[in-house]
Amino acid sequence: MVQNTNLQTMIFFGIAAVGVYLLIWLILKTPLIDLFRDRPGLRKVHQRVIPRVGGIAILAGFILLLQVWHFLLPSLPQLPPELYSSLSFIAVAILCVGLVDDMVIFEIHNRAKFILEVIIAAEVVCLNNICLDQIHFLNWDFYLGWTGIPITILWIVGVTNAINIIDGVDGLAGLIMAVTFSTIAILTGLSGDIALFLLSITLVGLLVGFLLHNISPARVFLGDTGSLFLGMSIGIISIYLVSRDNAEYPILIAPLVVGLPVLDVFVAMFRRFMKKVFSGVSWLRALSAMTVADNEHMHHRLIFRGLTHTETVCILVLFHAVICMSAIMVKFTSNTQSVIMLLYIAVLGVWFLYKLHFFDRITKFIRQHRHRITSRPQSVVVVNAGDVLRVSLSKCKQDVFLFSFASREDVFALSGKCAAVIIEQNAEQIEEIMVIASSIFTQFTCPVIVIAPQDGDVSEALLDSALEQGLFLFLRKPIYIPILMKALSRMIQQSKGWSMDRVTEDTRQFYLQAVLHEEV
Repeated sequence: MVQNTNLQTMIFFGIAAVGVYLLIWLILKTPLIDLFRDRPGLRKVHQRVIPRVGGIAILAGFILLLQVWHFLLPSLPQLPPELYSSLSFIAVAILCVGLVDDMVIFEIHNRAKFILEVIIAAEVVCLNNICLDQIHFLNWDFYLGWTGIPITILWIVGVTNAINIIDGVDGLAGLIMAVTFSTIAILTGLSGDIALFLLSITLVGLLVGFLLHNISPARVFLGDTGSLFLGMSIGIISIYLVSRDNAEYPILIAPLVVGLPVLDVFVAMFRRFMKKVFSGVSWLRALSAMTVADNEHMHHRLIFRGLTHTETVCILVLFHAVICMSAIMVKFTSNTQSVIMLLYIAVLGVWFLYKLHFFDRITKFIRQHRHRITSRPQSVVVVNAGDVLRVSLSKCKQDVFLFSFASREDVFALSGKCAAVIIEQNAEQIEEIMVIASSIFTQFTCPVIVIAPQDGDVSEALLDSALEQGLFLFLRKPIYIPILMKALSRMIQQSKGWSMDRVTEDTRQFYLQAVLHEEV
């Protein structure tokens, strides 16, 4: 039985690959090729005219092989009736729509194409009873009821458009779908679903035959016919697997086997939305901008960074293969191992998006917000300032600090908060300055800088304890104003990062020790 299955697999794969390769080769030799030429554009990365006939060849080969399998080879394991009728219907429907759309003399508007996709998906769900009515997640089962119908339609249409969008570089969509169907083949083969295994191998063979003409530099493109068919077929197959009554396939398999295309679409929509929000546009207009096409997808960003088409495809396909591997682990490993693998994939995805600068706009907004907060002049009270310090701070050209001057008697009557306090010791004793500093910190809870005379007598123990505290600093005269500014910035930033309750308690203990110190 195993030998027969292996032989059938090799025959299906070989016929599909060779058949599509020869069919594309024949189409390129005919004058009809002029009807399907794709010219370079603003959002396109190719620089020459290339025909869009790859999808037509894949779809024609699939329809032929599917009907031969169903009618002429009844001894082979057959597809379930609902899956067979769904795939046959979408193949014929997309061939009619895509064939017209890929011609240069016709063009179907994106909105009309979207409506057709919804109609086709609704027919598959309502008439063929392929619907996600329950979710099997880890050890829990959730029943969706009638809400499964719109969710299934949304999933099929969403995956279809995700595959259509990812088709932007030579060989990218074909290789990603080959990896996806190979993952489905592994899952179904190890689970004993021979019919679905042969279907997946057939689709991989069709893609291999096409990729021989599509690897950079490409001679043909997939076109809307191919991308719509591949997207809708994987959307239907994935829903069929995870919605079976025996709950054999967890729900996570569906999004994981199409991980990269779905991730690219979600990130693109979120990026467009945030771009409009940050520019001041209303939320409703920002929502409408989520579907506007641009050239900032993953493959665009990699190419703009200087990578070749081949390097871009290799990186994205490798990343997609890692995500598909997690789908296999979710099926055949324990729940704990599955969760660990999913966390790893999530971290890897965030890191990958970060390297592609998808978070630049958010980080820039955060930096600007922080700059607006920190750029406001911070109030600094200077107590007991001499003439030299007063003139120096008043004449200093800066917009970071707003200095106000107060006497020892008036400082405690000030209202509002201040970012720091500077106390200058003139003729006073250190004991008196310490008492003032202690009272000021108790009231304002902010860093305190004491400017002592150059020949002032400050005990080493007291000085070491003050420096260790962090929010209390001794400076000797003469004072260099830039150094004072730097010390203020450092201490204010440090005070904001600490827990002020802890700072208050520690500083009170410090002042208590300083006042009671025997040398003071």
